[in-house]
Amino acid sequence: MLRKRPHRKQQAGFLLLELIAVLGLTAVLGVYASKEAIDKINSGRAEATGVYLSTLKDGLDKFLNLNAQALAMGSVVAGFSDPLAPTVDELRTAKYLPVSFPLIDPMRRRQLITVDRSGCPGSTCSLTAYSYSHLPLTASCNGYATDGACAAATGSVWHVQAEEIRSASQGYGTTVTLLAPSRLRGSSCDYPTPGGAGPATYGVCTTRTAAIYSQFVRIRDDRDPDLQGDLSVVGKVKSGSLVSQSLSISNGPTEITSINSSGDVTVKNGSGIPTAGISMSDGSGRAYGQVIKPTSIQIKGNWCAGTNQQGDIAQDANGQGLVMCIGGYWKGISPQKDAVSGGWCPQNGGVAWNTQDVALYCSGNQWVTLADRFGKKVFSDSYSASNGSWIPKPTCQSGTSGSMIMLLPKNQSTDAVKLNHYAADYGSAWVVSIVDNAGNGAAGEAIAKTYCIYY
Repeated sequence: MLRKRPHRKQQAGFLLLELIAVLGLTAVLGVYASKEAIDKINSGRAEATGVYLSTLKDGLDKFLNLNAQALAMGSVVAGFSDPLAPTVDELRTAKYLPVSFPLIDPMRRRQLITVDRSGCPGSTCSLTAYSYSHLPLTASCNGYATDGACAAATGSVWHVQAEEIRSASQGYGTTVTLLAPSRLRGSSCDYPTPGGAGPATYGVCTTRTAAIYSQFVRIRDDRDPDLQGDLSVVGKVKSGSLVSQSLSISNGPTEITSINSSGDVTVKNGSGIPTAGISMSDGSGRAYGQVIKPTSIQIKGNWCAGTNQQGDIAQDANGQGLVMCIGGYWKGISPQKDAVSGGWCPQNGGVAWNTQDVALYCSGNQWVTLADRFGKKVFSDSYSASNGSWIPKPTCQSGTSGSMIMLLPKNQSTDAVKLNHYAADYGSAWVVSIVDNAGNGAAGEAIAKTYCIYY
């Protein structure tokens, strides 16, 4: 009789042990691979946050550059409730950041911003803008705010990811570390930790000093640049202030017009020789003294070439005012005198006066009063208005009987059945209302036109 060989059972047990070992190793590798994938995702978020902070830093640079004078003086900056603590939303609204720039970073943190002034105002003035996350970087969040930001930080503190964010911020990143829990530090900044900020709080910083600004003349600069050389301007020169010294206009090397500090005006011809009174550059004397008085007498309809030029003005030979050389002929430019309302007129568009010196207008070959052909309201100003906007009333001259406002839709979007546009009178201004049929304010803008009313 054959006996069973026990080594076969032993072999079967050995295979089971191998299977268990393989499954265990597979599980370990799976956990490792999963952790590695999560680490890569978190590292990617950290790098994206670094890019976010770099863009925010660019916006802060623009904010400091364009408002350096106001920030140094502690003045108001339009569009910012507190210029020394601007918000990301305010920077975005003021176009210092792209319109699509997110209000929270990829780590679901808001960036709180502080502008620090040192030695301002003055030649040693330094402006530093730095941001920091409203919560430290941790493994998880306990709830989220309406804007998607983390409501409360929970779990382990992510020091490694905070360092990755700082490294990805192009040298301007900052973070609070365990080694220096009381400092917000980076390659470019070292500041006391903002109140309540713990380790793994991160942000970005940028600095501007007066030495940078003193090298250049900036837009809306209120300093005297004291330029020592010539200044060339291609476009028009506009000034809202007085010229304290003399003003000279030249045609190349030759001065042709000058105004001294006493207000005397001297006009010279092309050779630089002063002519009598205030005259044309050719020295003909057509405009003279304080009163323009044409001494030439010309007949309306006659040829005016030769010694006369286009635009010359003379007295009408029939005593009907003035004539002008237009298109080679003398044409009347003064209204007819003693015209009668309702009477015949030869040329539509002509203007005349009646015996009471009231202006008449030729329409349909009949003299009519101007009041019958023109509206009784005169446009003053136009504004873009939204619900709640204050629109100032126009400054109307004497003879008016008040002012009015008209609202025209501009860019509006609503699901309501209808929109109501109206303005409430508050004395010197109107308050615009753009509401739906339920009385709720509607988004969008209207064009507010203001008029002076005449009767």
